Amino acid sequence: MSPASARAELITLLQMAYSGERAAAYAYLGHRRSLRRPKRADDREMLRLVLVDEIRHRRAVRAMLRRLNAEPDTRRERKMQRIGVTIGAFCQVGGRYPGCTAPASSNAATSPDKSSLRVWPTSQAN
Repeated sequence: MSPASARAELITLLQMAYSGERAAAYAYLGHRRSLRRPKRADDREMLRLVLVDEIRHRRAVRAMLRRLNAEPDTRRERKMQRIGVTIGAFCQVGGRYPGCTAPASSNAATSPDKSSLRVWPTSQAN
């Protein structure tokens, strides 16, 4: 692989990661809004911390793109925003169904500290 093609591939991967963080942030926002009851305050706080991490990750990826003199892919940004908003809306309507546990599951699988995230069982009632 030539240096130019490796650079192009790296930029594409960073653009995908940057937009993916956007989708995840919107999904977590929707999930957090679905947890309104006082007894869910600890879950809401955990999701707030995850959201802060998503924003921090997005900023870090943006900095990497800037160092490569590249910009985010605006088409992918719009697409991932729609996906994240849709997942977030489903969480508000569907509650603790698989669509709302998927973002937490995928983040838990890649998190170095898996104990910091809980994945809610789908069989539990709201």
